[in-house]
Amino acid sequence: MALDTGGVSDGTGGLESPEGTLVFVTTTGYDAVMKQVGIADLKAHLSGHLRTVKKGETLLVLDRGTPVARLVPAADPRGGFVTRPPTRDLQSLKRMLKRLRPLDLPVDSLSILVEDRRR
Repeated sequence: MALDTGGVSDGTGGLESPEGTLVFVTTTGYDAVMKQVGIADLKAHLSGHLRTVKKGETLLVLDRGTPVARLVPAADPRGGFVTRPPTRDLQSLKRMLKRLRPLDLPVDSLSILVEDRRR
């Protein structure tokens, strides 16, 4: 796909306009570089498409020609979840909670629930 500016090719992928300035034209976009797949084809050949993604390619999923999703390789095999060890043991947390006083709020939770139920 080239943009016709009335100029001539300069041999570097750009066009030289009649005024002598260089005009560069991008011939591919993000959706032309990625492999495109329709939803029906994705459902019918899911295993094959997942193998393609595992190899490092990105798939653009289309719904009637409109991009709706991208399937990209997972960078982290754990799915991005990081498990960290606890900073305190359970017994120290229980002791800390016992030291806290209960909140004395002027709210009757039962009346709030009954009122909400009547709405």
